[in-house]
This record gives sequence, structure tokens and C-alpha cells, in this order.
Amino acid sequence: MYLIILSQMKITQSYKSFYIIGLLVSCLSYNSQNQLRLLSANGAVFKVYLNDKPYNKTPQAEVLVESIKKDTIQFKIEFETGNKYAATVFLLNKGQSTFHTEFNYNLDVVNNKLKLRFMGSYPIQTLPNPLVPKLQTSVASKTQVAVKQASVEPSKVLNCKDSLDSQKMEDIIQLLKKEQDDGNRQIVLKNNLMNNCFSIHQVRQQAEAFTHDREKLKALLNLYQNSLNKAGFYTLSTCLTEEVYKSQLFDFIKKQESGLK
Repeated sequence: MYLIILSQMKITQSYKSFYIIGLLVSCLSYNSQNQLRLLSANGAVFKVYLNDKPYNKTPQAEVLVESIKKDTIQFKIEFETGNKYAATVFLLNKGQSTFHTEFNYNLDVVNNKLKLRFMGSYPIQTLPNPLVPKLQTSVASKTQVAVKQASVEPSKVLNCKDSLDSQKMEDIIQLLKKEQDDGNRQIVLKNNLMNNCFSIHQVRQQAEAFTHDREKLKALLNLYQNSLNKAGFYTLSTCLTEEVYKSQLFDFIKKQESGLK
């Protein structure tokens, strides 16, 4: 009788051990996934193909490839002209494997060849829910702003009518300023695009929260479709210092305008 009970206990413990090991493997597998963000240098929209299958059905100026489990990713880029270019990117940090990291690359076509330029890598962060926390404005009053978490690509067109109210806008600006680097600010910005529309002044406020011109440009490209005044988007070039990034902004706006006509 005691032998049977001991045997059953051993079997139960074995099942528990397998269960725990399974959970650990699942967690490690999830945390080992990396991301690749591809951003068009001149605003040209494109599709990404993985294993000859389109990753994004609609051409976009920026594409985020998620859940990459290997150190190397091979893909193809197809622009609206129909030209396809093969590329390989190594998702390594100083030659070593890395986990739970986003790699950013700027892409352009020069002399009919695809050029990829590394823009940086950042830890993938899980944002709090709600994204904008409760802010205590006084002892008796608290303001809670709920902003849906979602990544919206620049090519998505919103039916913008009203800009975000000033209190919610201030909360977003404080979140952007709280981050210590531009990579994390991009994550915050992208998670505030869903169903939110901005005035030119509000777009400028968000872009100027970034440190480097390259990241300011990236923010402006993402905010374009959420802007209430696209005709005045040219004025936002004053957010940028370097002429090369101003030119890229103007080229992007021209292509967006020509696409709308």
C-alpha cells in the first residue's frame, strides 16, 4: 500500500517537473524573439516578403517584422515600382546573440541597389496598461487618460476631425520626456497613434521631444496621417536642423500628396 502511494507521488512530482520545464521553455522562447523595423529613407512605401510571402499586405513607409527567433533574417523588399531587392540582416549585438531586442534599419535604393543603414537597437519594452497612468493634479482630483495600445503604420489613413484635448496631450508629452533615449520615445509615440489626431502644434510638440534629427524625422513620418493639417506639414521642417533630413521630409510629403490626388 505504501509502495503504491509513493509511486503515485513520484508520478505526480514528475508531471509537475515537466510542467515547470515547459513553462520555462515557453518563457525563454518568448523572450528570445527579436524585431526588425525597416524605415524608408525617402518616404517610398514598400512590402516585405518573408519566404516569398508578403508580410504586410499594404505597402507602407515603415514595417515592423516581429517574433524573429533566429540571429539572421532573409527577406525581400518590393517598392511600388515593382522592383524587388533581396537582403539579409544579422540581428547581433557586437557579434553576439541578443534577445528581446528591436533592430532599426533605414533603407534606400542607390544605383538600383538596396542600401540598408543601421539606425540602432533597443530593448523591447512591455508598456503599462493603461499607457497613460493616473496623474494626480491635486489632493482631491485625479485625471486618468486611457490610450489604446497599437502600432499604426504611416500609410494608415484616419478620419481626423478633432485634435487631442490639451490635458491628454500634456500627459503624452510628459511620457515622452520621461524616457531617457529616443528608441523608447518612439515606442511611446507609436502607442499613442491609435484613434488620436493632432494639430500641427501637437505634432511639433511630440517631434521636439526627441533628441536627434533622425529620430525627429521618424516621428514626423509616423505622425503624418494623424495630422489634421497636412497642407501645413511643410512648416514642421523647422523641427529639423540637418538639411538632409529636411529634404527627406519634403520628399515624403510630396509622395503622400501625389498619392492622394
